[in-house]
Amino acid sequence: MLTEEQTHLKLCNYLHTNYPDIIFTSDLNGIKLTPGQARKIKNLKSSKGIPDLIIFEPNKFYFGLLLEIKKEGVKVFKKNGDIIKNEHIQEQNTMIERLKQKGFLASFGIGYDDCKNIIDMYMVAR
Repeated sequence: MLTEEQTHLKLCNYLHTNYPDIIFTSDLNGIKLTPGQARKIKNLKSSKGIPDLIIFEPNKFYFGLLLEIKKEGVKVFKKNGDIIKNEHIQEQNTMIERLKQKGFLASFGIGYDDCKNIIDMYMVAR
């Protein structure tokens, strides 16, 4: 099973290969940093919860796609659809909801295949 970092890297490679014309970037929170580097990165953001992968490509419905990447098997939602009781996940979900209100497609992606499917469905609507 791929780690979150490996999943993220594999997705970026997928984007380079299959959508070479799009502009995208990645948030560095998923990367292991020294405490000093982590403090510097924190000060360069508006708030916690910025999604891992940011695709600056509008489609017919949204201004861009933002994915919060999780490794395969991570549970984000309860069976009833509510967010799990985890402060970090809840912060990320709050940001996802804020981004949706601003016209972006923002979502959790669980594992490589789920993330890839979200990306492909988004790109079809360009």
